[in-house]
Amino acid sequence: MSSSRLVAIDESPSMVHPSVPSGSILNTLDDRGLLKDVTSSNVWQHLGDPERNPRTIYCGVDPTAASLHIGNLLPLLALWHARKVGHRVIVVIGGATGMIGDPSGRSSERNSLEASLVESNVQRITAQVRSTFQTMDVWAEKLGLGRSRGELLIKNNREWYEGMGILDFLRVVGKYARISKMMARDSVKNRLTPEADADDAVGLSFTEFSYQLLQAYDFHVLQQREGCTVQIGGSDQYGNIMAGVELILRMRSQSLESAAQVDAASSEMPVPTVAPAYGITVPLLTTADGSKFGKSAGNAIWLDAQLTKDLDLHTHFMKSADEDVAKYLHALTLLPTLEIQSLVQRHKGMPQRGEAQQTLATQMLGQLRGEDSIKRTKRQAKVLYKTSVADIDVAEALELFQDDPRLIRTTVGEFTSMSVARMAHEYGLAKSGSEARKKMSKGALWINGEKLDDPRLSLKLKHLAPQRDGKTHLALVSVGKQKKVIVVATKGDASAQEISGFE
Repeated sequence: MSSSRLVAIDESPSMVHPSVPSGSILNTLDDRGLLKDVTSSNVWQHLGDPERNPRTIYCGVDPTAASLHIGNLLPLLALWHARKVGHRVIVVIGGATGMIGDPSGRSSERNSLEASLVESNVQRITAQVRSTFQTMDVWAEKLGLGRSRGELLIKNNREWYEGMGILDFLRVVGKYARISKMMARDSVKNRLTPEADADDAVGLSFTEFSYQLLQAYDFHVLQQREGCTVQIGGSDQYGNIMAGVELILRMRSQSLESAAQVDAASSEMPVPTVAPAYGITVPLLTTADGSKFGKSAGNAIWLDAQLTKDLDLHTHFMKSADEDVAKYLHALTLLPTLEIQSLVQRHKGMPQRGEAQQTLATQMLGQLRGEDSIKRTKRQAKVLYKTSVADIDVAEALELFQDDPRLIRTTVGEFTSMSVARMAHEYGLAKSGSEARKKMSKGALWINGEKLDDPRLSLKLKHLAPQRDGKTHLALVSVGKQKKVIVVATKGDASAQEISGFE
């Protein structure tokens, strides 16, 4: 049999879709702004009936940090919506590929991670993914959306690379790869033709160049072992996803040809029915000015509550621009789209109320951290932003801000030994003493409601509010509207504790 059995692959992303049931998951993703491209219009029909024909869909994340961030959330949300209607979903943690790093969307090579650190990250992210899906399920039920009907699996791709040598990989995968196709990927071209001068060009290592083959093999393994037919990823992953589709089709072509040859000799061995392979991409999460979210961009909002506190998560979304808030409500929250549309219309009429931002911030807290985090954050915000120092209860402050860098525990002696500028720097309210002095000269630094604008001023006992026990003193210090700390100072050094500042 000739090699014409190999299905031609369209390299161009497709968004043309046939008539499909209104409840199709792709319709849902499209309505929420969670659909960028598909590798074939056939995927609309393929995913169109989860009740009778549930499919298996996967996305992958590399453990390059101890936590995922908001920028990683869109593919996971797409999986969550698919699972909600009954599809089976798999999250693959790149315990093997994380040792290399994906070059997609990057202008320079990632720093290599030690194997022990990658393994630690794998364990933490595995637990985080499971917890995030569980929390979203609970929040969805609270919103009256019912239970998710599909299964969630979490895999580590080290499972199928363990014990696989380079010669095995080249024999199994390499012979199906075409250099011309690999060179044509944007993730490769963008690094081989950098804007910088040749002497400064970063280029692309062979390690990164071969990453697309590893991701392609992941898809192949999951199709063979789990019946997975669809991969979801960010829009910068389109080339890698296509590599997986191509690998599956090329390996299938050889398998079909071999089976047909056997079939010609024996009618007892028919050509097997094979599963399709499709790809879906979601947009990258950006702000109105096109800035990306993520650790590479330096503005990561972590899913881990120890890395991004609940109040910081809430504050981040409260600061969303009016141009962004509708997009974020659709893409990031679980609220029904009709409810979002109504909210956005009200917001447009009275944007100064910030109803859309408040709803966004509350929804993100609820679905990522749980209902208790909303109650706690409201109490924290009341203490920091709506209460004078005279009304702060020390016990409540210690309970609410435990393990939070906004709570500074020190002694009266240490506090009064510092200048105001040094205090602002050490408590994380300014990046340096000079920045603190500039803030003071502009009237941006306040202690207990008193503006301090003299950079030479030293702290005194009068800058601390005494408490009823006669041993504890408080100070509410702020720089601008957002950066605030609560200082709890005691006489003596029994409870003194140095705590770094926050951004």
